[in-house]
Amino acid sequence: MRIKKERLVVPGQGAGKRLGVGAQILRDQGARKLRLLSQPVPYCNIAGFELEATEFVPPA
Repeated sequence: MRIKKERLVVPGQGAGKRLGVGAQILRDQGARKLRLLSQPVPYCNIAGFELEATEFVPPA
């Protein structure tokens, strides 16, 4: 009998990689200051991509 091992998925796993890819795309498109449609959360990693979160707009 074989027992199948399930992979543990941690919320947010790989989020840094997705943030980096998205930040590069935004920078290449000329975005520098961002208004984000989300609750305020720290986005300190985007400063390395010359991006700045200037305002958080709560979702309706």
